[in-house]
Amino acid sequence: NPTIKKALDDIEISGFGPSAIAFSNISDYLYVANQFSNDISIIPYKLSKNIHREVTRLRVGTRPVDIKITLDNRLAIVANFDDDSLTFISTALQQVTKTINVGASPSSITIEPEGKLA
Repeated sequence: NPTIKKALDDIEISGFGPSAIAFSNISDYLYVANQFSNDISIIPYKLSKNIHREVTRLRVGTRPVDIKITLDNRLAIVANFDDDSLTFISTALQQVTKTINVGASPSSITIEPEGKLA
């Protein structure tokens, strides 16, 4: 979609090494995993407006390489490759709620269709 591509080109973030992006369709925020600054950029996003500037950055684990939004849009889940963990972010509060160890080098996240497991 050319409209979405143009809008994505206009996004301003201050994190380094963006590696993944996720969109919460309820809260209209983009979440960008920045693998070299070890954080997530949160950006308000509306296609009808040209304001796509980062509003906050949240520290997560080392080298976040993937991010997904749960089907109920309540959580963003981040895969932290270098410290073998997942970080959970409340999309309502825009805060990290917890980080758990998961094993060697998680590189991607899949949320099963019923939304109960990731």
